[in-house]
Amino acid sequence: MRPLANAYSYENQSVAIIGYGVTGKACVAFLLNKGAKVSVFDDSFNTSNKQSLANTENLTFCEVHEALDLREFDQVVVSPGVNLRKAFIQNYIAHKGHASAVIGDIELFARQLNEINSGLVPGENPIKVVAVTGSNGKSTVVDMLTKVLLKQGVNVALGGNFGTAALALIAPNFILAGNNGHSEQNTSAPRIDIIVLELSSFQLESTFSLCPDIGCILNISSDHLDRHGSMAAYTLAKQQIYANAATVVFNRDDSATSPSSLENAISVGYNQFDGGQLGDSTKHFYQTSKGIYCGQHFLFDASQVMGISQFQLVNMQVVFACCQILKVNLVLAAQSLGEYKGLPHRFETVYHSKTSIWINDSKATNPGACLAALESLAKQVSHIILIAGGDAKGADIQMLAHAMSTHVDRLILIGKDADLFTQFGTPFTRANSIEDAVEKAKAYAGELARNHDNPYIGVMLSPACASIDMFNNYQHRGQLFCQAVTAQVTA
Repeated sequence: MRPLANAYSYENQSVAIIGYGVTGKACVAFLLNKGAKVSVFDDSFNTSNKQSLANTENLTFCEVHEALDLREFDQVVVSPGVNLRKAFIQNYIAHKGHASAVIGDIELFARQLNEINSGLVPGENPIKVVAVTGSNGKSTVVDMLTKVLLKQGVNVALGGNFGTAALALIAPNFILAGNNGHSEQNTSAPRIDIIVLELSSFQLESTFSLCPDIGCILNISSDHLDRHGSMAAYTLAKQQIYANAATVVFNRDDSATSPSSLENAISVGYNQFDGGQLGDSTKHFYQTSKGIYCGQHFLFDASQVMGISQFQLVNMQVVFACCQILKVNLVLAAQSLGEYKGLPHRFETVYHSKTSIWINDSKATNPGACLAALESLAKQVSHIILIAGGDAKGADIQMLAHAMSTHVDRLILIGKDADLFTQFGTPFTRANSIEDAVEKAKAYAGELARNHDNPYIGVMLSPACASIDMFNNYQHRGQLFCQAVTAQVTA
């Protein structure tokens, strides 16, 4: 059963916010507007931002350190990047006696949205929420779904772990006004009918009151184990998205995504649904070489999209499932999906010729994403050169073993965890930068071209690792790769 909305008052409450990034700033603006007394803790304040807000009422800035004592605060709000297992966080939870003493921006969003929806006048429709998580593909799914809904005239907003902070999506928005000493409301914000949220495991583990109309887990594979400590803990955080969901969408080929109850559940998967305990087959989606089906109904012709991967077809199934639940026209949805161009840094073609294709898949920050990219590329080319490595975040990369041995001709390794990839027996070369990796990949591609008849060579950056050991983020890594390919290969 979905919980009733509770009204939360922050008036004169003392709130500590740990982290002052995008979500931290949204939380500060929201809580100040609600009358809270806010103390922000961060270890890298932007001086100009700090000065511009120096006269803001009820706002103080403090340095964060491991010996923090937060017991004086009524509430602690953490940014997603803050590890809840830090001693000062655990000490505060122990002091308060309940885990919900420490919350994140999604919990603030959920409380506010529940309050908005419970206060509607007759004739007003509640704002619906579609919440999506998973180890791989969640950005693509929420982007596809948002574009499909926009094309059909739905007033939809996208945010969370993708783009805009969730709190900033709720009208009226709250903004920090700077030196006038007050936070302000933006009452001109347009009415939103549906909010699509991409949610990470970091956000979900500090969320307790979210009541999505649709809660979806796409897949779960080894990731962020340096933060969560085990696959069980990581899976538990992901499963939090189902807690109060009206309808669940899950991947029946991935048991870790299965909800505790199959009531009000819709599944997606590679193979045709065969009945059993899931019940009505018209509520479940599958794919064949021809395309996507729901029950016996053919929804999407895979030939519309050249080189579409099996993984992407499953992502599309999720979009169809959400559209069905939201009562959106599925024929028009199929047209929009056929026109979808994909996200930057996700299996993005940088250059292609008669003999080679160069792919930027920098968004593949874990082994599961890399595996999906390898399996897709292997269907298009005769040889693969893979640039991989970075910060593995404690992930088990063993799932790549078969793909490495069957698909990859040469590995170009970068980053601090490059040695992990030497276990597969695939010939490898080390590179000390993206530019060096592209240079070495180009040389090996030339060698393959000379030694094989009519080869079509795929060179792909799909690191299976995070980027923070060498780059600002995965976008920075991908941009440098594209620049290097343009300079060294296309010139």
